[in-house]
Amino acid sequence: MSKHELLLKLTTKGILWILLVLFITANVVLANADASLVHSVVSRVTNVLGVQSSKTTEERQRTTALWQEYRYWQEIVRDHPDYRDGYVRLAMLSYQLALLEESKSYVAKIRSLDPNFQGIVQLEALLAPK
Repeated sequence: MSKHELLLKLTTKGILWILLVLFITANVVLANADASLVHSVVSRVTNVLGVQSSKTTEERQRTTALWQEYRYWQEIVRDHPDYRDGYVRLAMLSYQLALLEESKSYVAKIRSLDPNFQGIVQLEALLAPK
């Protein structure tokens, strides 16, 4: 394989990865993505590109379950905006999903709903810069 062919192959893989990241990001931002669909697309692209996924099936299933629960609690607080415990769950789930800014905003909402909530200290400590 010539240098030109190798460069073309690597560039094509890079573009496909960028498109994949954009696709996933758009779906996550809209919070309408079915995590199993995202997983399916990622699996197909990695198979096409010949790239091995670093996540095990168990890790992917856990991530899918976290996203499903996250969307569930988003619906709950949408319907019940004063439900503090819903925001507590969302803060924890968003932290587990590495959505730190969202987690911080949920903690701020919890503080505004119930300034005397004892668990707020632990949540804030969890999100504090290290």
